[in-house]
Amino acid sequence: MKSSMIWIILICIVVAISIIILFSKNEKSSSKDILGDNEINDFIIDLWINYDSNNTYTKEQLVVISLTAYDSEINNGGLCQFFSNSSKEFAPNISNSLEEINAIKHKDLFDKFIKDNKINLKELDSYESDNVEDFIDKYDDLPFEDFDRKYYELEKEESITNLLIEYTKSNYNEIIKEEK
Repeated sequence: MKSSMIWIILICIVVAISIIILFSKNEKSSSKDILGDNEINDFIIDLWINYDSNNTYTKEQLVVISLTAYDSEINNGGLCQFFSNSSKEFAPNISNSLEEINAIKHKDLFDKFIKDNKINLKELDSYESDNVEDFIDKYDDLPFEDFDRKYYELEKEESITNLLIEYTKSNYNEIIKEEK
């Protein structure tokens, strides 16, 4: 009787220790371990949509916000649209941000366009348009169509969205702040 009681006690101890270990592992895991690419992409888009210039952001968050604005505007209406909308405030960050996520071909394309066309990224107010005709005139002033075509082609081999997802995973703690 004593030996079976000892076995029961030992089994209970092993089960209790297993439960403690299981719960302590679950407490240590974070959203990083369970977030998929779609959830990370949704977070990235939300971070950009909810951007407030009065808030303080980490360098890594600004990389994500800047490039999400850049990529979204280009995919919606091209580089000229990026320059003409409020997202243009991120233009001075684009080259360094592309380098930060290792989008070197995109960086080269952007830098070449800026240099060749002598664009001052801190003075983009002249690209603002009040109507479609103004926008078309701005679009026709520089080789935006050529840039956009090269950008879309480059996306097939060097997707900014995919690179942003990987960058977010690598810099998770600096980008996605978890409540403690």
